[in-house]
Amino acid sequence: MPGIKHVEVKGKDSIYVEYNDGIAGEYNFTRLFQKEDYSELSDFTEFQKISISKINGDVVWQCGTSLCKDALYKQLQLKQMMARLKITY
Repeated sequence: MPGIKHVEVKGKDSIYVEYNDGIAGEYNFTRLFQKEDYSELSDFTEFQKISISKINGDVVWQCGTSLCKDALYKQLQLKQMMARLKITY
């Protein structure tokens, strides 16, 4: 599975992620903020403290929350496929 090349915050509830194979896109956290494991990130100050883990390459925040790079990759891949097929959700 490709690794994350770049990650940045895009607004109060989204991040932009780019992988080293060219897959890239935004991921919206609106639904995840409602889950207990991600509730800390609804505080924009915490949400901005984003980085790529040097250990496993996942998206991580200073508060200890993480997002699996492989699961995120599959979701971005699916979003791109849906856009090519003109499928809306």
